[in-house]
Amino acid sequence: MKKYLFLSLVSLFVLSGHGYESGPISLDQIIQKLEKKANKNKSSFLSKEEIAALALNEINQSSNNLFYSISNYYVTKDLLGNSFLYVNFNPFGYSVISMDSYETIEIDPFYNHHTKISNNDIYYPTLGVFESNGKSLKNRKSGKRITGEKNFEELKTFSKKLKSSLNQQQKETINKRIKILKSFKGTNKRFENSPSNERKNWDIDIDSQTINATYEVPHSWFFKHNKCEFSYHDGGENGICEYIAYLFLAEYNDFFVAKGYFSEKEISKYVTTRQGINYINSIPNISDSFAYDLYIQNGKKESLNTGDLNSLSDMFLKGKNISYENVHQYWLFGNPINVIKSGRPDMLCGYFPDTGDRGNIGHNIVAYGYFDSGAYKGKYLTHYGWDNHTQCIVDRSVFRSGYDWSLRDKTTNPEKRYIFNINGSMNSGKDSE
Repeated sequence: MKKYLFLSLVSLFVLSGHGYESGPISLDQIIQKLEKKANKNKSSFLSKEEIAALALNEINQSSNNLFYSISNYYVTKDLLGNSFLYVNFNPFGYSVISMDSYETIEIDPFYNHHTKISNNDIYYPTLGVFESNGKSLKNRKSGKRITGEKNFEELKTFSKKLKSSLNQQQKETINKRIKILKSFKGTNKRFENSPSNERKNWDIDIDSQTINATYEVPHSWFFKHNKCEFSYHDGGENGICEYIAYLFLAEYNDFFVAKGYFSEKEISKYVTTRQGINYINSIPNISDSFAYDLYIQNGKKESLNTGDLNSLSDMFLKGKNISYENVHQYWLFGNPINVIKSGRPDMLCGYFPDTGDRGNIGHNIVAYGYFDSGAYKGKYLTHYGWDNHTQCIVDRSVFRSGYDWSLRDKTTNPEKRYIFNINGSMNSGKDSE
């Protein structure tokens, strides 16, 4: 069943203690403040309302429908006091912006939930928002807790690295903001948080909404619309996100590149076809037990580095009728952009603290698109590897201390996998657009 949101004009003007007061905002004033900031004027800074306006402008520039407005926003910090503005949008979606550098840290345009943030809450990129009592952090989505001095120190270390990375690119970030806002002045689009007079009540099919990056791998729709059909499983002390991401890459290669990354036995045991009217509606369901069984086969090894992933891949693909290459680069030497341009999805691996929450929000996510222009220039379009977070836009600074890993197929005369059941007829993913 499709998920629909019914909207009325009233829903576009949510006012609360942290609500967004609708009305015009001075675009020229924001540009002037940013220009002063770029020239290292320490007294120049944007207000919370102006930062929220940047978030609104950004997400609407990337939307074909221009239907976003701001529901509310909250200031939240990490354990070192670095400040972020967490903006909830109507009809759905959220954005997080650094209040120091004005860099957008992450965006999920279609997350159908508004996160409420309290004064003492703590935020970490892709890990989420945590309730804090001073001695422990409780994740608002998963309910899992972070305790212990060691974990807190690791979070602080991550905060230092993130702040350093954001500071290094601050001038570039601000100049990019200025350029985008000046170009926006030449359009007839609305900058304030008000819908046009022509806007009426509407129904929105959330599942049909998409964000398009400059570069995307072939068949990128498979990641965008794969809401919960991939293999997800919690496991171990720290989660098994590497196994979830790896199976996603192997599945993509099997369905769209060369039959054989999944054996016939694995297909029979873990894959269930779904009859639909088109490719999107017939994405096969991969059993959640697949990821956990792979974790068991690999000796319950966690926190995989590049060598571990290579060994996992070689074990999983041993004896199968395909030819492949495990490809990885550390961030200082490689560039996931080139992997995506070559047509391969890429696993982004960040050295996040061992928070014990990895079973819900992985440290390893799959990038399948890259923005080379527009509001999200320099960011990656990713699948977080957990339900309904399939088009998440992430800044590279979050993963600067990690590496990327991908599968390069080298099979000669590859076979097609007929696995998509469209109106009762089995079709190959290679034949989809």
